[in-house]
Amino acid sequence: MWTGSLDKSGSPTLKISIHGYSSDRAQEFDAIIDTGFTGFIAMPLVRAFSLGLILFGTTTVVLADGSTKYKLTALGSALKEGQTEVGVIILDENSSDVLIGMDFLRTFKKVLIMHPHAPFVILEDCATIDNMLSEVAETVAKRAAERSAANAQPELPAIESTPSEETKDPQSKSEEKP
Repeated sequence: MWTGSLDKSGSPTLKISIHGYSSDRAQEFDAIIDTGFTGFIAMPLVRAFSLGLILFGTTTVVLADGSTKYKLTALGSALKEGQTEVGVIILDENSSDVLIGMDFLRTFKKVLIMHPHAPFVILEDCATIDNMLSEVAETVAKRAAERSAANAQPELPAIESTPSEETKDPQSKSEEKP
């Protein structure tokens, strides 16, 4: 489990290290966790030079206002608590923030947990959350079955009846002889 914090504007943040071809060039950043960003990492172009990132190419980015921009990309590594993952980093010449997006969370197999009254965020392993969800699903199914059994109508016993004289088939009546 990783813990992060909230910045002045209330956005979740996480300290991560980023480097390129050599881990000796790694630097730590306070990255904003942006769930609207589908990529791995986005960072200011000027901060990327000293990390030794490997230029990868360009990509088209659709911004929140619907406009599109072309951005340079580089291959780089992100490091957090002994776990390192490689991904495509978008280099932005106009930004001053380092962003981590949904691909970062998927690649590191983390789930973001926020509480409106907590001054921190938690990034938990997907496997831990999967186990919790399975336990909750089992409990819900068990309770539903118990409620269903408690609310079930008891089955009424079958009533055996013999036809009365009036309801007997008239052809089966025997005629009385005087």
